[in-house]
Amino acid sequence: MTIRSLTWGVEMKMKTRLHGFTLVELLVVIAIIAMLVTLLLPAVQAAREAARRAQCMNNLKQIGLAIQNFHSANNRIPKSHNYEISPGLSGRGWITVSLPFLEEQSRYDIMEPYFDGAFAQGQGINHPDLANVVNQPIDIFRCPSAASKFTSTEQFQWVGREIALTNYKGIIGNNKMGEAGVGTPDCHRGPDCNGLFWRFSFLKTIRFKNVIDGLTKTFLAGEDLPRYNRHSGLYHGNGDYSSTHFPLNVKPNPPESIASNWPLSITFRSDHPGGGYFAFLDGSAAFINDSIDFDVYRFLSTRNGEELVS
Repeated sequence: MTIRSLTWGVEMKMKTRLHGFTLVELLVVIAIIAMLVTLLLPAVQAAREAARRAQCMNNLKQIGLAIQNFHSANNRIPKSHNYEISPGLSGRGWITVSLPFLEEQSRYDIMEPYFDGAFAQGQGINHPDLANVVNQPIDIFRCPSAASKFTSTEQFQWVGREIALTNYKGIIGNNKMGEAGVGTPDCHRGPDCNGLFWRFSFLKTIRFKNVIDGLTKTFLAGEDLPRYNRHSGLYHGNGDYSSTHFPLNVKPNPPESIASNWPLSITFRSDHPGGGYFAFLDGSAAFINDSIDFDVYRFLSTRNGEELVS
């Protein structure tokens, strides 16, 4: 190999190494990438939210199917129990007694022996033996779009103790809570509300035949956000219901204000833009726009109001 050929090879390598992007070209490439990301990001976010919404609706359908199966087995819908001193008022809610129909038989079997105890005396679902059961969330009661946490130590009747939370609440009806909102008088401490679930619903047996408004036109459950509602205990009979006494998606600001304004908090809301999902008593589920006529919204939450809803 001659000196000339070696020199030529070195020159070629240097030229190859020196060839690359100029600063202007690099900036242009970065700008194009940034534009593509800007264009694609909303589409990606929209696709993710669509998937989350589909999962949320499916959760409610599964809950609706569980209530259908519960009724087939017991000829009634499940009941919630209060949390006071009387024996049997164990604090268990309709969700707890529905667990076997949600593929949660083992969890139910652990809790069932405590159903005769009084919550207020440290028994029932408040028993220390269940501390590591009631703090366990269940995926089907978690909406993927919800930004709320899934356990809390700030729930009413559970302050200082960890309890799992639910994004889905049963329908108490269209009654006021306390003296707040629009609707029939507050009934959550009494034997009869015009919906399906409340903390004294163990005093009322409700069968499908009692739902004279029709299963397809009666809400079963809807979305709520625990960060706005400290009555959101997953297993608790005083945390598994809400009312339609305020329009859909009313959100206290700041959320912490619910501590002193519980009548406003016990209603329905979601992190989905424009509305929220509800299950109907026939097992179906649908997205309800928060622009829905307030009267229609309230009528859908009663089982026997005989209102005309199209």
